[in-house]
Amino acid sequence: MTDSEFKNLEIPEDSKGVISDASLRIKEKILLLTLSEKFEGTKILYILDSVSDLSKTIKGLRKKLKNQISEISEKELYKIEDVLLRNHQIFKTEDHLRTGEPQSEQKQEPRPEITIEEWQKTLQEKYQILRETTFKNFSDVWQAIEFALSVKNVLHIQGNTLPFIGIILGPPGSSKTLALEMLRKLNITFYTDNFTAKSFVSHNTAVSQEQLAKIDMLPKIKDKLFITPELAPLFNGKDEDLLLILGIVTRIADGQGFESDSGAYGHRGYNGDIMFAWIGAAVDIPRKVYKHLSTLGPKLYFMRMVTKKKTENDYLEELKYGNFNESKKQVEDALVDYLKWFDYCPAGEFELNILKIKCESSEDDDDSLKAIIKLGELLARLRGFAQTWETHGTQGSDYAYATPIIENPSRAVTNLRNLAKGHALSKGRLSITLDDIPLIIRTALSTAPVDRVKIFDLLLKKNGKLTTFEIETDLKISGPTASRTMTELKVLGLVDMKKENENQYNSTQSIILKEEFKWFLSEEFKKLRDGFIPEKFAEKECKENSTPPTLKKYDDTDEALDYKILNDIFWKSFEEIEEKERKNNPTLGPILIKHVKLTNELVNKIVISTSEGKPVVITGELMNKILSKLIREGKLAEPKEGRYYRINRDNRSADATAAA
Repeated sequence: MTDSEFKNLEIPEDSKGVISDASLRIKEKILLLTLSEKFEGTKILYILDSVSDLSKTIKGLRKKLKNQISEISEKELYKIEDVLLRNHQIFKTEDHLRTGEPQSEQKQEPRPEITIEEWQKTLQEKYQILRETTFKNFSDVWQAIEFALSVKNVLHIQGNTLPFIGIILGPPGSSKTLALEMLRKLNITFYTDNFTAKSFVSHNTAVSQEQLAKIDMLPKIKDKLFITPELAPLFNGKDEDLLLILGIVTRIADGQGFESDSGAYGHRGYNGDIMFAWIGAAVDIPRKVYKHLSTLGPKLYFMRMVTKKKTENDYLEELKYGNFNESKKQVEDALVDYLKWFDYCPAGEFELNILKIKCESSEDDDDSLKAIIKLGELLARLRGFAQTWETHGTQGSDYAYATPIIENPSRAVTNLRNLAKGHALSKGRLSITLDDIPLIIRTALSTAPVDRVKIFDLLLKKNGKLTTFEIETDLKISGPTASRTMTELKVLGLVDMKKENENQYNSTQSIILKEEFKWFLSEEFKKLRDGFIPEKFAEKECKENSTPPTLKKYDDTDEALDYKILNDIFWKSFEEIEEKERKNNPTLGPILIKHVKLTNELVNKIVISTSEGKPVVITGELMNKILSKLIREGKLAEPKEGRYYRINRDNRSADATAAA
């Protein structure tokens, strides 16, 4: 029997306790299995009705095994089914099976006899042509293509079994999905516009258990580039749905499959090596996603596009001379030509339908690896979860905090190194150099929450030391928000925090970059970063119990603020609380009013208080500023933390006059 008539099936290690050998006789449509010693090496011969109907084969084989071997368990049957599913390419179509050639081998053209140097030189030329063609037709799309190719190439690293999940973030209409659409036509892709959490391993009672193996998405993405062009519905779903899908995603990101139980079908799933690369797109990542990922395991990586605002002339040029379909075809042709040559790599071998290339890890540049390690450690800090809460007057920061959740940076370092290898392969190199690090920097800074990265960036610009006042003025954010973020960075171990004057209440605070992160102040990092600053694309989220977005928040940076009305409102509320307290206890001296009572009375109060006569709302940040101002002016005292009393009960009119 020739090789074209006989195919051995690959058996994963975790299935060898059940089955020791499996082969398919192509022309005769015979599947021959040899079970393990547990079943005394029993041989099972099964004749296929149709070699292309894998689902029917699994169903019939399951029935025969249960009839012939009464003691075989459901879990052991799943192990045997898994062997067939892992070798699904051999069962792809009847025509391919009859010729004895897997689909990938039949489609794969004979590779030319070339040296590695010839392959590298030509691939670099084609890479440059692809880059120039993309810039010429869609200048913003190249960053998405570069990232997507690097993610795809993680699949091609020989010996790597750790999946990579990369998500491109960009504003609506930014063509972020154009790169994904172009890669969709590759024979190694699995594409879907929408999926649910349970689609990876289904327990759907509407179909038989035998059909579920055909429905399950997890084996379909094995050794594939998994493409999902729009993930917004996933990230913006209900919390319970979001937790479910993120829990499954973080589990399959380990590359060891996924198993689950239900009342309908009991235990179902897949274990063993399930390698894939996932590339998706979304507008932005809600804050709650970062929170959930920090507790489940942050295994997603993002790339924020750098957007260029088009001018009127740009739009005019597009309308007069642009042709989207023609431009897209030019880029697609360059991409196909590049990818075709990529598959000619003489340092690679096809395993089933995937080209696996042996990378020269020992040749990786040491400085590049050290940079990746530093970026992994930085990312672990920046995307950690630090729970903080306001405690006005608490030792400097006005924020208390719980023990943070910080990931072990080893996983981030490994994933970033694999992405760097993918980028190196895209340019024809088998080892990592400093040329690969800019992409890793952009990925690390894109993956961390934008608000933290902006403060970190300002910290670097100020040479590693930053005050609350500088954050407020340079980033135009409120003092309490600045203090909260500074506290988070301190808790996460990225900075030290101190008062400028320890003996002065409400003294200016500052944060200082810790010694182990001083490399990020270097000229080398600045050069490799090339000015990249991640941009937030989603509008600000409305917090629970916040005012409607149609109302303007009362912010003391507004030129139209009327401080006379502000003082009137504050003192009116203060006096009302005083009177209630005095009624309960007439013998009291100065009435101490708690911060929380003032908050309940004032925060979220809607007033007409601008010169334009527009409705605005008082925020907690503004109220705290008013309190601090009155304390400095000697009109309000704080003898106990978070408790206040009037120094002069008759100063209301004086306050209003002074403010006016």
